[in-house]
Amino acid sequence: MRGDIFRRMFGGGAAVLVASALLVAAGGASASAAALQETEPNDHYSTANQLPLGATIQGATGGTAASDADFFAFDVPADGRVGIDLRFPAGLAAGKAYDVVIEDQKGGSFFSWSVTTADAAGEYLRAQPIFLAAGGYVVIIAASDDRPIWNQPYTLSVTSTPELVETEPNEGKADDLPLGSTMHGTTFLLGGRDSDSYVFDVPQDGRVSIDLRFEAGLPSGPGYGVLVYRDDGTLYSWQVDASASDGSFLRDQATFLAAGRYHLLITGSADRATWGKEYTLVVTATPGAVETEQNDDFARADALPLGRQIHGSMLGIGDRDQDFFAIDMPAAGAVRLDLTYPAGMGDADTHHVSVFDAKRAVITTFTLNGRDADGKRLRSTPIPLPAGRAYVRVLGDYTWASWATEYVLSATRVSVPGSTVTRLAGTDRYSTAVAISRASFQPGVPVAYVSSGLDFPDALAGAPVAAMNGAPILLVRPTSIPSAVTAELKRLTPKRIIVLGGAGVVSEKVRTRLDALTSGSATRLAGADRYATSAAISRASFPSASVVYLANGSGFADALSGAPVAGMKKGPVLLVKRDSIPASVARELIRLSPSEVVVLGGDGAISHRVTDRLPLTTEYTVRWLFGEDRYGTSADISQASFARQPSVAYIANGLTFPDALAGAVVAGMQRGPVLLVAAGSIPAEVRTELQRLKPHKIVVLGGTGVVSEKVKAQLAQFAIP
Repeated sequence: MRGDIFRRMFGGGAAVLVASALLVAAGGASASAAALQETEPNDHYSTANQLPLGATIQGATGGTAASDADFFAFDVPADGRVGIDLRFPAGLAAGKAYDVVIEDQKGGSFFSWSVTTADAAGEYLRAQPIFLAAGGYVVIIAASDDRPIWNQPYTLSVTSTPELVETEPNEGKADDLPLGSTMHGTTFLLGGRDSDSYVFDVPQDGRVSIDLRFEAGLPSGPGYGVLVYRDDGTLYSWQVDASASDGSFLRDQATFLAAGRYHLLITGSADRATWGKEYTLVVTATPGAVETEQNDDFARADALPLGRQIHGSMLGIGDRDQDFFAIDMPAAGAVRLDLTYPAGMGDADTHHVSVFDAKRAVITTFTLNGRDADGKRLRSTPIPLPAGRAYVRVLGDYTWASWATEYVLSATRVSVPGSTVTRLAGTDRYSTAVAISRASFQPGVPVAYVSSGLDFPDALAGAPVAAMNGAPILLVRPTSIPSAVTAELKRLTPKRIIVLGGAGVVSEKVRTRLDALTSGSATRLAGADRYATSAAISRASFPSASVVYLANGSGFADALSGAPVAGMKKGPVLLVKRDSIPASVARELIRLSPSEVVVLGGDGAISHRVTDRLPLTTEYTVRWLFGEDRYGTSADISQASFARQPSVAYIANGLTFPDALAGAVVAGMQRGPVLLVAAGSIPAEVRTELQRLKPHKIVVLGGTGVVSEKVKAQLAQFAIP
């Protein structure tokens, strides 16, 4: 608000007052011999009364006109905190007393307040955080004859304390913020919105801490918007809640910056509880090897020297952040990535890590979760890289627990000992499942799944769920538990056990015995038949799903290769007949209402009569994955679902199901395909797919009776360590 606005609001006539007489008569503000007296007319910058800092001036708004505005000029010798002390008689009728405005002497408005008659002692204005740069200012006291304060006396004093403070207007012209210094500020300006801009210098690459504190006890809701940016774009953005007064929210954000000059913008508005409240701001920097935003594409990748650690975080201005790092390999060889981060993030995804070659083609991808915080999973999988440049991308989402949390990344050259083709097998189907479990799961799993070793449908539907939950599938007989399985369950100490299928395939007697092998209980997921059981497993495990996989319930081969993909994509496998959809499965499809349906196998396994009659009312697409036979279908599923050079590929016999049932779970967890072979040969389609994949490791599921040593030896040519 400018001075000419005051003249229009309150008139231009001078008040004719005997101020001293009024002050003597007033009970709420006593006259002082040392006090200055306002001299009318003082309703403009040119006629403003001079008010020395620390002095008290006596005045009153009144006179013959309907309004009066008193201008007082004061000088601030150094940047600092300004105090306004305005007092007037107590006991007046409730209502508005004064409009108080601070402007510079050129008419630029900074602050404005409405003072009520309840504020007679001056506490309200004295409590306001007022920060001004060195210079000349006016304080304007205005009222009108319809207010209880009219013709009442007041006393006014202004003080100034030098401090490091924001200096309004500082939205376009930033205040300097030395590292480690405490800046005082407030979001409060005419217009109901204020942005305070600061500039700070980071001397070396490192982690930057922002400490923003303000009044405690404010209600939860938007407090401040905070941006960190430089001339070429915004790097970080936060919304600070009004209840987060101790500054811990921003201090906990893992913020990394390269050496250079940066801007920090704090924004508030009149509809926020922080409006008009004082804040303090401190920025510090700790040098180190860090990611330097914006490193969100190949062209701006940070260098990751072999053998050195770099610190980073998933944090940016959007819903996702991706950090790119460049590795230069002096010669072809294998590297071991190590990515560690704080424990305690649960079982949900935390980081997606991808490795690319110099042509930016994907070599391999890992999806990490809270259980991988110690870095062991990445370290256990050497990644072959050609000579020259390769890239590592770390990607995160703001909904993940890892958002804004520091990680430490390194890449180290390693030699890969031993064979790249291994076998997981036991003396029979039950002990083979145990061997797969022992090689893949540590004690303390959240859940273990148990299914019949004599038939496949229930385990096929359960495999994607087990992969999602990081849990093994073990096989039992209908009426007994093999001793090897009992021993494995004792080793695993699962918190609960889930039996897949009804009492006809795994008896109640077995389920009861399983109760003794868990700290929780052994429960059952089952339906009236294999189709209903697949629907029951889906209903219990998927609140929703954007994709659903359909497999023929009378054959196992297509679903064996599809189960790992379903686990990766977090979609259920539902079983159907060749030409029809069982009612239980139809109901589950209606409940899930997926946007994509993937059919595993060709028309010989699931006909178009099924896809033409899908009971879906929302928009969806149908995708078919199939080959000329079960081997070609496994290759087609792999090609459609896996990038080149996955960390592992699993090989199983295409004519028997038991060994691959347990392996499909681990394949889904490790994001590797299951490819089917004959006992004594590798089908051509599978050879072609293995040549494309070039996996780092190949694991054969089952003994030499199902996949011969000859086939195992031939597989070695496709693995690249």
